[in-house]
Amino acid sequence: EYRIHPDTGSSLLWYHPHHEGSSLLQSIGGMAGAFIIADATQDALLGFDAPRRLLVLQSLHFDPASSDNLEKVALNDGCSMLGPRVVNPTGFVGMLLLVNGGEAPYEELSAGGWMRLQLINAMVDSTSAIVFGFHEEASERACSLRALAFDGVYLESARPARSLTLPSAGRVDLAVSCSTPGRHALVSLGSPGSVHAGGVVEAGHPIAVLRVVAEDARATETAPKLRRGPSMLPGPPPFYRNLLHAPPDGEHTFEFGAADGSNVVNGRLYDERPTYRMVQGSVQQWELVGGEGLRLGKLHPYHQHMSHFQIVRHSGYHAELGHVGDIGEWRDTLPLYRDLNYTIRFVAPPFMGLMMVHCHITKHAELGMMTLVALDPPRPPVAPSETSTPTTIATLVATLATATTAEGHETMAAPRFVLVLAVLAGTLVVATALAATLRNWLSAAGRRRAGSPPAQFDEVAEFDEEDDADGNGSGGGVRGGGCHPYVRFAIS
Repeated sequence: EYRIHPDTGSSLLWYHPHHEGSSLLQSIGGMAGAFIIADATQDALLGFDAPRRLLVLQSLHFDPASSDNLEKVALNDGCSMLGPRVVNPTGFVGMLLLVNGGEAPYEELSAGGWMRLQLINAMVDSTSAIVFGFHEEASERACSLRALAFDGVYLESARPARSLTLPSAGRVDLAVSCSTPGRHALVSLGSPGSVHAGGVVEAGHPIAVLRVVAEDARATETAPKLRRGPSMLPGPPPFYRNLLHAPPDGEHTFEFGAADGSNVVNGRLYDERPTYRMVQGSVQQWELVGGEGLRLGKLHPYHQHMSHFQIVRHSGYHAELGHVGDIGEWRDTLPLYRDLNYTIRFVAPPFMGLMMVHCHITKHAELGMMTLVALDPPRPPVAPSETSTPTTIATLVATLATATTAEGHETMAAPRFVLVLAVLAGTLVVATALAATLRNWLSAAGRRRAGSPPAQFDEVAEFDEEDDADGNGSGGGVRGGGCHPYVRFAIS
C-alpha cells in the first residue's frame, strides 16, 4: 500500500522484478509494466487534452554471438533447471525491439494536431540505451517533438527536440505533431554523434508509426485548442525544490565500473552493506562517474531508488547523444560513460532504512555493480545548559586540587596523591585517543595500498531479519519486491 502525496501530480512510472540473482531472467521474459499516477485537476489546468498512447519498450536478442542472446540468458551459464527452448522458425538473427510486447503500433493523427506518447525504456540488457527521432528528411521537416516530462517529473515548459536519448529505466512524456499528411515513423537512430557510443540500440527499429491524415472538417471546434500544443507545464512537485544554488550538507562520488571491466561501485562488489550514510532531509551532492572504457565506449546507466535528483553539471560529451539530460532537470536515471559524467543534488528522503543505487544493465547489477546508502534520522539539537561549563582535564584537576572556604579563600581540597591520580588518568585518555587516530590512519593507508575504497563510516548497518516479514530477503524494502522510484510519494 502506498500513500501518494497530494502535490505529486501526474507521473509516468514503471515496475519490474528486482529479486537478486533472477532479475535479468525475469525481466527479459517480459515481466515489466507501467505505473501511472493521474491527477485530473492538474491535467485539466494544463489545457492539453491530446490523445495519449503508452509505449513500453523491450528487446529480445537472437544473435548467437551476443552475450544478451535469449537462449544464453535463459540457460544462465548452464545453471537453469528449466530446460528453455527458443523457437525461431525464420532463423532471425539480431535484436528485436518490442513495443507493448509486439510490433510498433500505427497511430492515426490529424495534420496539425497533437498526440502524447509516453515512452518507458524497459530494456535491461547491455544494449539498452535508445536514441530516437524522425529519421527521414521529409518527416524531420513535417513533424516536431516536444518533451513534457522525464522520469515522471514535469518540466516547467515544453522542450523542442530533434532526438532524445532514453537509458534503461528512463521515461519520457512527449507531444508530437506533424503538419503534412502521410506516413511518419518514429525510429531508433543508433549512435548519432561523431563519437560512437556503446550500449546504444542500432538504427532503424520503429517505435511508433504515425498515419497523418488531412484535418477532418468536423473537428474544427477542437482543432484550434490542439493546434496550440503544450506551452506552460506544471514543473516539478513542490517537494522537489530547486537545488541548483543550494549548499550541500553531504558529498559523495559513485564510480560505476573499473578499467579492468569489473562490475563494481567505487572498486567494491555489492555485499549487502551500505557504503555511505546520509541524514534525512540533508542536501546531498553526488558525483556520478563512468569508470570503464574510453570516451563513450562503455555504458553504465546510473539509477537510484526512493528519490529523483536534479542535474547540476554534466561533462562535455553530453551533446554527442542528443538530448540526454539538461541542467536543472529532475531524473532518477542517467547514462554514464568514461567521458559523460554528472553532478547531481537531491534532498535525502524522510525514510528510515536503506536506499539502493545500481547500474540498470541488470546483468552488471547482479554481478556486483550496486550498493546501498543508509538513511539516518536527524540528530536532535542539544541545548547548552546555562549553568554548565566545558569539562577539560585542566578544569577537572583544578576542581580536585582546590576548594573555597566560607571566607572565600582557596585551599587544597584533596591530598597530593589524588592530584597525581587525576593527572595520570587525563594523560591516559589523551594517549588512548591518539592511539585510535593513528590506528585508523594506518588502516586507511593499508586499504589504499591494497586498492580498496576507503571506508565511509565506522559502523556497518547489518541486514535486520525482523524487517523481512515476508521472508523473501527484502529487509527494508531494498533487496527484493520491485523497482520503487515512486516510493517518494509515500510522504505523509
